[in-house]
Amino acid sequence: MQVNLAPHEIDRAEYVFRSFSVFPNYGATSSSDGADAHEAAEPAALPLAPTTALGSMRKKTLVISGFTRTSAANTPFTLNGRAMTVAQYYAEAHGIRLRAPHLPCAMVQAGKLRRAPGQDRISSARLGATDASNPETIYLPLELATMAPSQKASRPLGRIDHNAFKVSALSPHDRAAHIVRAGRAIYDPPLSLLVAYGLQPQFELTAAPARQLLAPTLLFHPTSQEPTLVPTQGRWDMSVHKLYRPAEGGIRRWAVLPFVPCDPKLVNRFMTRLSQRLRMFGVHVEDRDPPILPPCDPGMGKEMLRTAVRHAYLQAGAEAQHPDVLVFVLPNRGFELYHELKRICDTELGVVSQCLTLKVAQDSRPTHVENIALKLNVKLPGRGQNFAVDPAQLLALQEVPTMFMGADVTHPAQEIRSPSIASVVGSMDRYGARYACATRIQPIRAEIILDIGSMVVELLQKFYMSTGCKPQRIMFFRDGISESQFSDVMRCEVAAIRKAFRAMDPEYKPLLTFMVVQKRHHTRFFAVAPEQADPRTGNLPPGLFVDSETAHPFEFDFYIQSHSTLQGLAKPTRYSVLVDESKFAPNDLAELCWRQCFLYPRGSRSVSMVPAGFYAHVTAARAKAHVVDGEQDGQRYFALQVVKPGLEGTMYFM
Repeated sequence: MQVNLAPHEIDRAEYVFRSFSVFPNYGATSSSDGADAHEAAEPAALPLAPTTALGSMRKKTLVISGFTRTSAANTPFTLNGRAMTVAQYYAEAHGIRLRAPHLPCAMVQAGKLRRAPGQDRISSARLGATDASNPETIYLPLELATMAPSQKASRPLGRIDHNAFKVSALSPHDRAAHIVRAGRAIYDPPLSLLVAYGLQPQFELTAAPARQLLAPTLLFHPTSQEPTLVPTQGRWDMSVHKLYRPAEGGIRRWAVLPFVPCDPKLVNRFMTRLSQRLRMFGVHVEDRDPPILPPCDPGMGKEMLRTAVRHAYLQAGAEAQHPDVLVFVLPNRGFELYHELKRICDTELGVVSQCLTLKVAQDSRPTHVENIALKLNVKLPGRGQNFAVDPAQLLALQEVPTMFMGADVTHPAQEIRSPSIASVVGSMDRYGARYACATRIQPIRAEIILDIGSMVVELLQKFYMSTGCKPQRIMFFRDGISESQFSDVMRCEVAAIRKAFRAMDPEYKPLLTFMVVQKRHHTRFFAVAPEQADPRTGNLPPGLFVDSETAHPFEFDFYIQSHSTLQGLAKPTRYSVLVDESKFAPNDLAELCWRQCFLYPRGSRSVSMVPAGFYAHVTAARAKAHVVDGEQDGQRYFALQVVKPGLEGTMYFM
């Protein structure tokens, strides 16, 4: 009985199995005479390829990139000028009669085969059915593919069990009770081994002294209804404030390109509200009715996508004037379309882009409109800045020119064809509001940044060009490092940073403060009395500072809970100081980190760690869209496309 798969079933299978590895099992199928017995000899199973190539092919896994929407009997392709189906190809070329030609084919990416000396290179067409328009893709029938063992699933393989996430959504009071119950379930009664050594577990939470850091005074444009503000509970209302420094030039031309069928009236309503909000913030918007182009198919090929984006670029611009922003309406949060749009805008057109989902465009919620307006102000050319901290509360930054830097490395999940990407960001002004980035490709899973020296030099030069002076103090925040890697970071990265200082000038010796920022830890803080907590969430208020009891007994570290949460228990951030040539007092360093958390431009609330760490993570993720996977002289290589010069001075990555 043949059961054809419905389109939504194929879509679900593609979501689950994309990026998984398989290997062909040509020798485990029916023989060339059509018998169902699995007894085909290896040379007969693949007559067009030598036996050595077949053995290499079986050892080399292939990566699933998707599934065809047609069956193997109905999926056509062209081989040497002749049109045939996938089922016909395997019957004629490999002597294999498919037992399930009604099922779709897996589209897999051909790996590199190891060749013996003097052996000719085997094309992917001789190893499987390939599409002439995309020779890197092989059509592999499902019955000829075997899953490689011991693979980690990076996404749900079925329906998500939301009960598994209920613990993280518990109120702080319930979460504390849950932790105590879990401890008792394991150690009550205590294990005999613990009793033998005189150890007795305690099931009460540890009391730790803490202090509350005061919120800084935020500055807005002098013409605002309220030019200054002290935030409450780590958040503030932007309705009576103009941006501290609106982007010079504003928005002259822009356009909207949807990638999903939508009501133009609803999209126009969103753009009207966005334009109004930008003008209320003080950003000049010349074109208040941007063109909304006809929707495009999100599944179109890359060349057609480039053509559509270039058409929108031309439609938005005027004679001798390019557009300032391109707005894209996407069907969902899928990364493939998003990354390709960002790549085109960043590396080919050099134009600021803003993506939003159809739901956001249709709902036009004031919070969404406000946050997108805040993002656009810092993306646009013209040194836009949303808000600033009162310089009187940043005395340490007034003593000497100070540069904030952050670093992070992002690794591929199961996309084994992708490299790891390292990013270092650096502030381009005295108070750490605007940032530039430097990104590099490095070996997969390598956490230590190998080229950090040249990245630091690049950012130091940009700081000098922006401010006219060299920074005399460097505040470096390293994200994504565990305690076991501290010594490696000191030996490799810190040494490379100091070498970069000498590369700038042998006499250049700025004071370096190097800190590791950690969010992945198991320390949580609870209020002792109800009046200490936020009555809405039960969490301790933002600004909590703890540097004893739960901190390291003899190393320089501390915890700051700098954000408020909408649900669940707030997680503090741990700052471990590995180098402190400025000899900061713990209180002064904590207050400097805490006040920096109010300068993240994506919203009107403080964030969970210093913005430099966030920027490093965001820019590394953005650089994924710029990766080039190519081949030259038979050797595969990765490279990063260069961002257009018009975006170099902007925070385009926001």
